[in-house]
Amino acid sequence: MIIIDTLNLVVDPQWKNVQQQEVFLECDTKQGAVSINLFKIAHLNRFWNVKVIISDYGNNASVNNIVITAGGGDLIDQDGTVQVVLNLNGESVTFQPVSETSWIALESVGGAVAIPTLQEVLDNNHDLVDGNNFQGIQAGQDNNALNVNAFGTNTARENTGNGVNALGENAGRENTGSNVNLFGGDAGYGNLGTDCNFFGATAGQDNQQTNVHGFGAFAGRKNQRRHAVFIGSQAGYDIATDTGNAIGGVFVINNAILTSFANFATAQAVLTVLNGAVAGNTYLFYDAGKQTIGAIRL
Repeated sequence: MIIIDTLNLVVDPQWKNVQQQEVFLECDTKQGAVSINLFKIAHLNRFWNVKVIISDYGNNASVNNIVITAGGGDLIDQDGTVQVVLNLNGESVTFQPVSETSWIALESVGGAVAIPTLQEVLDNNHDLVDGNNFQGIQAGQDNNALNVNAFGTNTARENTGNGVNALGENAGRENTGSNVNLFGGDAGYGNLGTDCNFFGATAGQDNQQTNVHGFGAFAGRKNQRRHAVFIGSQAGYDIATDTGNAIGGVFVINNAILTSFANFATAQAVLTVLNGAVAGNTYLFYDAGKQTIGAIRL
């Protein structure tokens, strides 16, 4: 059977009348891309002696891919894969069910095989020309920028900012700012600002301005003004109302990491080496009496 465009493959009841059924699907990729949706294996009613052989009849799969999708939640090779793409000219693959919900890809054969260049090998996850380095599932997918280092699932995915370092699941995803460092799950996800640094889970997510720095989980999330520094978990972000800072040129410390004392004398009595403070350091605190930030220098 020659396939053009899309085929929703269905089970033929007559297949049970033969010992082994082989279904040949030849895809005419000269006409365009081809999509094949396999039937749900359960529709075979446990008659598993069926092979579906799909081949690039048009010898043009490198241009017009052949996309094969398992039906109804079935898996391919029992590893969570639900889709296979043929993108080499003359390539073919054979599927056979091995359980009620799983196919196995028995073989995949390409046409003429060319020896890849060093650049082609590295381009799987790296790019010598563009200076990009992607490691992780879908890391750097649809990235459209230069000098991007992304490590972790979906890091720097759909990124358009140059000079990005992202580490952590979804870090730098949909980021548009250049010259940014993003470390932590969802750090800088949707960030718009350039010259920013965010360290901590969700730090700087949806930040809208430039020259902003956040250190701590949620620090600087949804910030709306430039030239700001946020230190401590949720610094500059109200998790209850899901709103971020809207004042520019600020240095913000979350109250949880700035101990409050009634006055300087009280702080001086508590912040001592005898009580666990470390000599040779300066301890900041909030002076409630004066409503200022004070310091004890040891």
